[in-house]
Amino acid sequence: MDNNVDINTDESTVLGGVVEETSALVPSDAHHLNQMHPETRLDYDSDDDLNDPLLDTPGEECVAKNVYEGPPKCKCCINWVDEYPDDVKKVDPSENAGPALIIRNRKTHGSKNKPLEVHEILVQSECLKDFLRGAIPKLDFKLEKVVLKRPFEDIFHHWDQLKQEANQVTDAKALDYIRLLLNVLRRELKDTVKESRELISKSLMTFKYLWTLYKPGDIVFNGSTTSPQMYKVARTEYDTDSKGKPVFDLRCFGVDWDGKEFGKHMSWQRTPSFDGIKKITDLRLYPQRFIQEKRQVRDRLLTRGRTFSSLAGSFYRAYRGTAIETISFVSRQVNITIESSFSPGAGVNRTIHVDGRVMIDAMAYYQYNTSNSPSLDRLFDPVSEDASNNGSKGQTIPTLTEEQLLLCVPTVKGYVFAQKSWVELSVDNIMDIGWNQDVFKNLILPTTYKDLVLSFVESQLAKQEKQFDDFVEGKGQGVVMLLAGAPGIGKTLTAESVAEEMHAPLYSVTAGELGSSISEVEESLGKILDLAARWKAVLLLDEADVYLASRTEHDIERNKLVSIFLRMLEYYQGVLFITTNRAGSIDAAFKSRIHLSLEYPSLTRDAQKEIWRNFIDRSPVVASADDFTAEDLDGFANFAMNGREIKNAIKLAHLLAGRNKEALRPSHIQRVLRTLYPEVGEDVSPQGAAKAAVEPSWLQKFRGGLIAHLGLVRKPSAL
Repeated sequence: MDNNVDINTDESTVLGGVVEETSALVPSDAHHLNQMHPETRLDYDSDDDLNDPLLDTPGEECVAKNVYEGPPKCKCCINWVDEYPDDVKKVDPSENAGPALIIRNRKTHGSKNKPLEVHEILVQSECLKDFLRGAIPKLDFKLEKVVLKRPFEDIFHHWDQLKQEANQVTDAKALDYIRLLLNVLRRELKDTVKESRELISKSLMTFKYLWTLYKPGDIVFNGSTTSPQMYKVARTEYDTDSKGKPVFDLRCFGVDWDGKEFGKHMSWQRTPSFDGIKKITDLRLYPQRFIQEKRQVRDRLLTRGRTFSSLAGSFYRAYRGTAIETISFVSRQVNITIESSFSPGAGVNRTIHVDGRVMIDAMAYYQYNTSNSPSLDRLFDPVSEDASNNGSKGQTIPTLTEEQLLLCVPTVKGYVFAQKSWVELSVDNIMDIGWNQDVFKNLILPTTYKDLVLSFVESQLAKQEKQFDDFVEGKGQGVVMLLAGAPGIGKTLTAESVAEEMHAPLYSVTAGELGSSISEVEESLGKILDLAARWKAVLLLDEADVYLASRTEHDIERNKLVSIFLRMLEYYQGVLFITTNRAGSIDAAFKSRIHLSLEYPSLTRDAQKEIWRNFIDRSPVVASADDFTAEDLDGFANFAMNGREIKNAIKLAHLLAGRNKEALRPSHIQRVLRTLYPEVGEDVSPQGAAKAAVEPSWLQKFRGGLIAHLGLVRKPSAL
């Protein structure tokens, strides 16, 4: 027997534009259908076959029976009846048990040409249920009750699969049932197919037929944003927005990373209703087959996907561009579950500009932003068996397939050190760090100091297996270094240059960021120490005098803060630099916890000249370093300026030269110094600098005014 299914194109009895009674196509030697019977039945060789015991089983009759919407009995349900609505008759369940298909027709409420339309088809035949399950991979069809609902999306999108599945059937009786089902469905879908094919052939679409454009499992493209992205369609549905206007929703997903595994990031992508016809490429999302320059787009997304996949773990990188900061502690009302980006949506998003170093770490992001915790679905076809070891803690990261790379989201989660913010970073703006190889070399510090500091940091960051430990496990495994001295002599620069030399993150914190109350300090410091150890960062606690000062008998609250600080430092396992201007007032308990304490001397003349030379050489507008003679540098060094003051003077001279569109020359620095030290006058030489008493005029005036105010001496006439 020929197994190819031939769908009958002859019109059966049609009532009001709807198939009143529909039968399966039968073999050529079958009897004529009984047109007078209210049920269209497939005739067998004899009437005795109608009494076959198999017909007692629901769905064993190879017929399709129509039932109709009758007078409503409640607001929530449709009352289905046997007869055409002009002669209402209640449906008898016992009469509906036999037919393989129950076709439920509903009033169209306003259409004169078609007063009724097929609302849904109840599939009762076990043979047809198995047929549908084999052709359409849908969970609904695994249930006992299988219902095909208008507009029959599953059938429309899987018509070819249905025909292929039918051609594999060899049982003649099963083919009769399949022909019956396909014949009914073809009649219902033929107008839709015709209209949809015409629109798509011209790359056009209407709102009514949007559902025909998106097949579950297809990949769609969103090129309307600065970061184009592909999604995979899960399902579609028509809905209304908060104002009651029609919308079309796509339930789709991309591939995301939650810090532990890759998964499906589900989201709703909404298209508002529109009138008339629209170009498919003008839609917010459209199937990838309509992409112009498809090869270039795919190559770009594959490259970005590979970068995204390689950043699964903890990585220190440079970044330049905008980022999305989620302020999770601000709540808001969400009317619809639409995610316009891959932001979790639990907080208020704010766009910030980032130009600096970042740490990419999704696990830490979600650990300290619990309100934004992801809810990723497991990938059905998750990853290949091959694996790469990209994780920061040695975890195995599976390798994504090419399709999954295309679906990777365009952002990663991370931390911006400059802004102290948790953000979403665009993968396209992430760069490798350009390390400054000269910064440690240019650090003005005795060689023995530099070697000692560097060896401490190197050994700690290397995490040697035979690491010295306390008698109590986990205690005292960190390295704490105290850098003491006057402002501007290189304490902070020491920590920065060591981190740069070691290619390690620098996590800089000031005392003000820790808070003032006991609970704030404990929570903030705990988080900072945890992150610094996790990222193998060089932690810098700048100007921490308030926590280092000796405890007293009367200030109980401050004593508590110091005690908390001491306890948490005891169990810190990373590298910590602490800077202070008051080394003499440090609590004795702190001194015992400090592994290396360095007292920075004031800058000598030679050190100042070297700093002047280093900053001048780094100026992008200097004509030639040879323009600055040894005599010029010697004159600059007579002002007893610290490193920060020298840097500020160079910066002012740089701005002055830029305003005049000139290269930086000694004359620009001399003008700046004359402004800062007017007592020198026009003579910026070693002799003239000595007249300034090595103090800027504003400081001399402030000191003189204060003394006069206290009545110690007569107020100078200049004031």
